[in-house]
Amino acid sequence: MGRFDDMTQRHEQHTLESGRYLKFDDGDNHLIVFLGFPHIREVYWDGTTYHPWKEGCGKPKDLKTSMNVAIIEKVDGKYVFKALKVLENSKTFYKQVAKMDAKYNVDTQIFEVERTGQKAKDTSYTILPEAPISPELRAQLDALELHDLTKDRDEDDAKGGGGKQAEPPAIIAQADGDALIKRLKDLMGYLGEVEGARMMKDFLAKFSIKQIRQLQADRLKEAQQWIATEEDALRHSRADGDTDTAASGPGDPFA
Repeated sequence: MGRFDDMTQRHEQHTLESGRYLKFDDGDNHLIVFLGFPHIREVYWDGTTYHPWKEGCGKPKDLKTSMNVAIIEKVDGKYVFKALKVLENSKTFYKQVAKMDAKYNVDTQIFEVERTGQKAKDTSYTILPEAPISPELRAQLDALELHDLTKDRDEDDAKGGGGKQAEPPAIIAQADGDALIKRLKDLMGYLGEVEGARMMKDFLAKFSIKQIRQLQADRLKEAQQWIATEEDALRHSRADGDTDTAASGPGDPFA
C-alpha cells in the first residue's frame, strides 16, 4: 500500500457518508446503479448557486434532474452495495442515461460514471456498462427506501440530510397481490396488447414499482381505486366488443 492510499480511502469514505447528494470532482469515477424514477425541478442561477424558480422571480428558468443512485464497490471480485445517494445533473447527462437505458436497461446493469473537467462549461461525463446486477444485489437494492426527490436541495443540505439505508417498507400481503394481479390481467385481456401494455406501464410508474407484489401496503387502497377507475372506464367503452388478449408487456410485473 502506498503512503497516501489510506488517506485517499478515508476521504472517499467521508464523501460517501456525508450528505445525501453524490458529488463528482474532476477525475472522479463511481460504480452506480440508477434507482427509481427521475425528478425534475425548476431552478434559476444567481451567479453562485441554484434556487427554486417561481413565477415572477425575474430570472430565466432552468431545469435540474435528480435520481436515486446506489454506490457500488467491487470487493474480492464481487459487487456490493456501499451507499444510497441522490445524483443531480444536467439534461445532457440524463440524455446519456436514457441512451444507456434504451440499449442496456439500467434496471439490470451497474455503470461506471466518470467526470472530466473542473468547470461547468468544460465538464463532461462518461457512462459505461460495468457488469450485470446479480440477483443478490438486486434484492438488496429493491429493499432500499429511496430518498424523497421532491425535497429542496438547499434546505436538505442545510439540515445535513444523510444518505443511509433504511428498513424496507411493508409490502402487500400475498392474497392482496393475487387479487390485484387477477384484476389487472383481466383488464389487459379486454384492452388488447397495445393498450394493455400501456395500462400496466402506467400502473407500475404510478406506484414506482417493477412488480405488483412490491406495492407498499399503505398504498393498497390507492392501487385498488386506480384499478377500479380503469375498470369503470372500460365498462363505458366496450360497445365495440373488443376482447383481444394482451401480452404482459416488458418484463413480468406479475412475478
